[in-house]
Amino acid sequence: MRGLPFTAVKADIITFFEGFGLEDHDIFFVSDASGRPSGEAFAVFSSEDGAKTALRDKDKKEVQGRWIDLFPTTRIELYNRVGIGAGIKRDDFNDKVCVKMRGLPWSASVQQLLAFFEGLSVAPHGVFILNGMDQRPTGDAYVVFESVAEATEATKRHKSMMGEREVDVIQCCKGDLYVTTTYCPVVSGHQTGQLTYSRDPMTCAKLRGLPFALEEAHITSFFEGLKVIGTYICKDFGGRTTGEAFVEFESVDACQQAMARNREAMEERYIEVFACSKDEVMMQIQNASRQLQQQQVSVPGGRRGRSGVAAWLGGEGCGSGSPSLFRIDMSLCLSPILSSSLTC
Repeated sequence: MRGLPFTAVKADIITFFEGFGLEDHDIFFVSDASGRPSGEAFAVFSSEDGAKTALRDKDKKEVQGRWIDLFPTTRIELYNRVGIGAGIKRDDFNDKVCVKMRGLPWSASVQQLLAFFEGLSVAPHGVFILNGMDQRPTGDAYVVFESVAEATEATKRHKSMMGEREVDVIQCCKGDLYVTTTYCPVVSGHQTGQLTYSRDPMTCAKLRGLPFALEEAHITSFFEGLKVIGTYICKDFGGRTTGEAFVEFESVDACQQAMARNREAMEERYIEVFACSKDEVMMQIQNASRQLQQQQVSVPGGRRGRSGVAAWLGGEGCGSGSPSLFRIDMSLCLSPILSSSLTC
């Protein structure tokens, strides 16, 4: 579907295809690079004949006064444009225990959203504040409640105010949350806006805004309940922490759940959490290694020796049976708890 109003919701699509038996979990909206609606969506029918009939009868019909173009497509195209999260089915995928919030202040925190729903039972770590590819808030969030009844009750806060902004509250299935927060690398479309995603979901996260007196234990405690297999603390050339770190999780599901920690507090600081790929983490190490080598060459009598990825994989403490705390004095230095996929 192309040409949808940016304000369209799934109920509009279901009404548009009335009689075809579509449900919430059959509809997938496409977002642009900033995380905002692109005006496109996919509708998945129960049969090919149903899709052909819908194409014949509904092409060029209206949604909210706009003519909608319909095109035949495949699940492969769906995964390319929306992400592989659309194909990962979970037992609670269809449970309507969530609401999507739109129009939030850019500075909205988890505590503010919990206060907005005061009196209702929000699930533990059930607030997902969304960021776009530019790592800026989109003004959207998902909130997971303890029951369908609680989520339905939450929609009574629709058009209520948060600060000076009027906020939309729309009930949705948990599958919407899974699709949106199971991130995949973008392989093309940055220039055109027609983003195409990889089939490999991300299992790492970048943290920003961390306290400067930081150790690995702070990070693992922040992600309590999730299996962390690698923690990388960024340091400058002088060995001082930069307020950033990378974390690798055991599974795609754990990384998806970690997105609920975005803008939660660590020692009175709101921490930003962004999904990233392992390739991005390794690229940071390699870039930092080059910076260190350049500085060593430019400083007379500079310390020589292994650095970068080689030192990270072969540093002191490797093979000792305990996590390596080997420090590399370089910009964006990484202090890893070695993951099972990296050997010394």
